[in-house]
Amino acid sequence: MLNGFHGLRLVIAKLTPQWIELLEMLFGLPLRINFRAYAENLECGESRDSTVLRKTRVGYLRMSSVRIDLDRAIVLGITPHGDNSRIVKVLSRSLGVVALWVPLGSGKKRQLGMWHPGALLEISGLQRKGSEGLLRFKEARRAYLYEQLVTDVKRSSVAFFLSEVVMKTFPDESAHPELLDLLWETLQNLDTVAQTGWVHVRFLGQLISHLGLAPTGHLRNERDGLDLQTGEWQQGVLEDEDHFGPKLARVFVFWTLDSSSLEDPFVLNSEERRKLVLGQVRYLQHHLSGPRTIKSYEVLESVFSS
Repeated sequence: MLNGFHGLRLVIAKLTPQWIELLEMLFGLPLRINFRAYAENLECGESRDSTVLRKTRVGYLRMSSVRIDLDRAIVLGITPHGDNSRIVKVLSRSLGVVALWVPLGSGKKRQLGMWHPGALLEISGLQRKGSEGLLRFKEARRAYLYEQLVTDVKRSSVAFFLSEVVMKTFPDESAHPELLDLLWETLQNLDTVAQTGWVHVRFLGQLISHLGLAPTGHLRNERDGLDLQTGEWQQGVLEDEDHFGPKLARVFVFWTLDSSSLEDPFVLNSEERRKLVLGQVRYLQHHLSGPRTIKSYEVLESVFSS
């Protein structure tokens, strides 16, 4: 006899694309690809625990209880919760964006310095009973010790910006292991590279590519612009926050290529650079969760312009 979850997968697999689109709208899923993943990947499902998570090629569906022995996580944001605890949003490789209850301890065991945006951690004994409430853990330790990021204001501002983008763009408990891996590598590079001005731009471009969201199709002519809401090329586009003209459209596509490097071949003034970065963020949000303001960008911009 089929269990409920497997039965749901079989039902979805038989639906037409039109019905899948309708279900997506009815349920209000922020990630359009989740339903399609079940329809297209019946043989790709796997489970660590049939009562915990079930995985598809693109992510996990939210289940009830959670129990994970060891996981990688990146700190995204911290909210004080009394004198001796914090609620910490992290990007977990297995779970996506989740909230942890973090006791800070006291005296010599106090661990406040470990919990900052961009911190790379290994967490053991991650668990939650039931579908509501904060996750708890047995132990957390640094997986990488920064040398420059925590003391260099430019590097720190980039880490804060990337952390906020991820936290405000990806819905809770929707796992994207490729996102964790890309952000992990980017933060390590941010700690060591000589030039940091394009690190966040390349991360956003590569993330768009890794998620399969890069614009497709060929340019009809050199005057084509890009619609950030649809990812389609358009002629005679009027530039605004959701539309790039020909120059920025080509810069945007360049950063989605595997061959892109931190040595940017394009010359952009400060306003063009601002439009590019915010356009990359809006492009992701249009396709994943809906536009939200990234407050740390103003700090990032002021730091690099000073």
